[in-house]
Amino acid sequence: MRDEILFVVVVLYNPTTEQIIELSHLSKLYNLIVVDNSLNDSVPNEERADFIEYLALRNNVGIAKAQNLAIVKCLQHKASFILFLDQDSLIDNSFPSRLLQHLIDLRRQFPNVVAIGPSIIDVAKNEKYVTGHMVNIKDSFFRTDTLISSGMLVPISAFEDIGYFDEKLFIDYVDHEWCWRANSMGYICCMDMSISIKHKVGKKSIVILGIPFIISAPKRYYFQYRNSIWLLRRHYVPMSWKLKICVKNLIGLFLYPLCSTSPFVVMNNIVKGILSAFPSVK
Repeated sequence: MRDEILFVVVVLYNPTTEQIIELSHLSKLYNLIVVDNSLNDSVPNEERADFIEYLALRNNVGIAKAQNLAIVKCLQHKASFILFLDQDSLIDNSFPSRLLQHLIDLRRQFPNVVAIGPSIIDVAKNEKYVTGHMVNIKDSFFRTDTLISSGMLVPISAFEDIGYFDEKLFIDYVDHEWCWRANSMGYICCMDMSISIKHKVGKKSIVILGIPFIISAPKRYYFQYRNSIWLLRRHYVPMSWKLKICVKNLIGLFLYPLCSTSPFVVMNNIVKGILSAFPSVK
């Protein structure tokens, strides 16, 4: 697309055979960098022949560090834009190029747009998943406080000013924190409602008092509680989110164990997450 060089970054963790096949197909259409957080190499040699880079970490270093490693590789390859995808996100062949063109067009009028993402369809419910407050700025484009990383398209120059993803967070709220940091520096993130992708949002979700509760694997609650307490201390995180997460965490103390087949494991991870949030003041 003109002189713009688009790279697609996918982070893997124990992917299925079908997901690897989708990656192989995607690599024939776009510049693809794959970072593998699995303990063993997930992609056979013949399947990665068309990858620009395949980084087999043989250890789960977290989504933030994996994406940061990919950003460095994209810089080395002179990329202009990076599209981040999860291994389970379902897209059509034209999605990356269409989203790129929309971002380029939007930035002509709003040069401070630093990231754009599609509307997210939760495959479990087959309905749109909304990450935060949205305000229409033009046609199908809505300013939003946060985007989820899967489907998020960013000009690579943004990382030089805003910084990379916060590796201390490991997994949960990594994308949110980066968007909030960008917002605090005068940039805006947008959702393009004319484009959508299907994505698995947790195992299931429950809405209480208008707040969505994502039911996750037990280990995730450690990061959710620890990271949310860390983020409460950061000045650029919106007060509305801080208030909501306090309510959400309180209800979650009772809700998450009740909704799990391993309630004691869930509660143990919640308690560990809370306790680990306090020794290191962020």
